[in-house]
Amino acid sequence: MHIATPRDLSAAGPSVVLCASHRLVREALTERFDTIGGVRIVATARDAAESIAEAERYRPAVAIVSDDIGRAAALHAARTIVERVRSCSVLMLVGNEDAEALAEAVEAGARGYVTRHARLQHLCDAVLRIANGLADVPDSMLRTLLDRLVERRSASEEGDRVLSQLSEREREVLLLLTEGASTDSIAESLMVTRETARKHVQNILIKMGVRSRLEAVAYVVQDGRRALL
Repeated sequence: MHIATPRDLSAAGPSVVLCASHRLVREALTERFDTIGGVRIVATARDAAESIAEAERYRPAVAIVSDDIGRAAALHAARTIVERVRSCSVLMLVGNEDAEALAEAVEAGARGYVTRHARLQHLCDAVLRIANGLADVPDSMLRTLLDRLVERRSASEEGDRVLSQLSEREREVLLLLTEGASTDSIAESLMVTRETARKHVQNILIKMGVRSRLEAVAYVVQDGRRALL
């Protein structure tokens, strides 16, 4: 594990934990930020787990999370840091402007969104902005972001409505389906007959408006609704 030597925490400017997969990127950005001034890199991390640990350790004003560690991992890191270190704002450093990725980042709690094509001064300014409680999103993406968030909210509400139609027992069956249970194992787990288990599955498919168990499971898992069961 490579973690940069912590900077003087009494120095001026907001403290930052920087997460990027490549060591050269971490070291280069740390050196350049020192040159520009106004931002202190107190620690670096190479993956989501390290970024979360360093954010909890140093409790910085800002965590810069690069999606070069993987989009899902970056979103996990952002979401977890926001939940565990309330005083820390997250800035996502991304390869390209992507409306869907931006919407996901905002929903994960990120307050800043900067591409790796931006000038270093722009990244530094973005850090300062979100450290002061503001947001930093490309102006060209604001309208698209709002549209995407509205669409995602509508889809989420529709998904919640669909699942709310299921009975408590049907929710239990659907949860077992997400774990890969067969009709026989569902019957055994719930201590019901195989025919009863099969009937529950059929009712679930009808109420959800899907044609197969696989579609029902995908509907729940892919949209993150498993917790609702």
